[in-house]
Amino acid sequence: MKTRLHRLILVLALVAGITALGIAPAWAQSPPVIEGQVTSGTPGGEVPGGLEVSLTIFEGDTPVQQLNTATDVTGAFTFVDIPIGSELRYLVSVEYQGVLYQAEAVPDQAEPLALVVYESTAEQKILTVLDDTIMLTPGESEFDELLVREVVRVQNSERLTFVPSFGQESITEMAFLRISLPIGYQDLTVRSDLLGGQVIPVDRGVGITAPIPPGIHAVVLTYTLPYEGTDLVFEPLFPFGAQLVRVLLRDDVGSVLGSDLEEMEPVTVGENNFKVYEVPDIPPGQRITLGFTDLPQAPWTQRAWDTIKSEWELSLVIPGLTAVFLLALLVYAWRLRLRKPEAIDPDSLVQNLRDQPSQLRALETLARLDEGFDQGTISEREYRAQREDLKRTLLRHALGDARGG
Repeated sequence: MKTRLHRLILVLALVAGITALGIAPAWAQSPPVIEGQVTSGTPGGEVPGGLEVSLTIFEGDTPVQQLNTATDVTGAFTFVDIPIGSELRYLVSVEYQGVLYQAEAVPDQAEPLALVVYESTAEQKILTVLDDTIMLTPGESEFDELLVREVVRVQNSERLTFVPSFGQESITEMAFLRISLPIGYQDLTVRSDLLGGQVIPVDRGVGITAPIPPGIHAVVLTYTLPYEGTDLVFEPLFPFGAQLVRVLLRDDVGSVLGSDLEEMEPVTVGENNFKVYEVPDIPPGQRITLGFTDLPQAPWTQRAWDTIKSEWELSLVIPGLTAVFLLALLVYAWRLRLRKPEAIDPDSLVQNLRDQPSQLRALETLARLDEGFDQGTISEREYRAQREDLKRTLLRHALGDARGG
């Protein structure tokens, strides 16, 4: 009994000593890690070792740190000493055959993270447009543009990643996802869950150059569509075909016409009611016709004012207004000529004639003085003295006229 007590005291003393020296016991919690395995999702595919794997740590939506490592010959990888925080998110990514693959991770999870990659192909036939939904509502101006929201769902049904290819001779040699847009669209924005690539303009639409891995993916487009009058025609092309095209038109916007359209039950989205039209089973490379009629129009007063404000109308209105103004001036001048002259007081006329010669002589002398100075026949000193005398003479006449003579 005494021996057991001595052993217990010795163990407790040993633990206390280790703690005091700062040495963690072997059973202390290990640093957090993220372990994973890169595997091939393509039957028969092999993933080579030595692939670079990145771990990006986000705080909210802001990346705050990135760590890098490499896979071993089996495709396994490990990140150690991972910072921990309730607001942190962890995204692991690897690039394989030019395609980026990502997956969210959790530190110290029970099972290693599975990061699946695929072999690549440029065969378009593995892509299918499941549905293309086009929703139309009035734009900001309400009367002359539509706001269009379009959602295209694409499925890659193979265990291969579709990688776009770009032919050098013609567009028919190009292989990438293309979406048709109406002529005159404006303010386009494109969002999708596809990684990488760009949105590029193509004939009557846009192209998406991002790789498309297996699965279902969505591309969301938003744009405005100006129109004139009450009708609008849009003939979208479907290079990959479509299992279903769906058109949703807000019930106060107008109507949709088209021989292939089938009207369905209306639906309510939010607080708005929509008429629904569908076209099923569109083969690759086919167009359909979407005709919109009875579109909203501004009141005729507003349309008239907008017409007057337009550049074309101003080019006619401004010259017309100028011509009217000049005509008014001519009429006014003609009326002045037709007026009878006012009566003149003979006494005032005689007095003016008496005063005029002295003023005229002073002005004539001032003119000759200026001419002589310019020609150099009069010195500057003499010129200034005589000019001051003449100015005083003219000033006296002016003051006399102001006092009434």
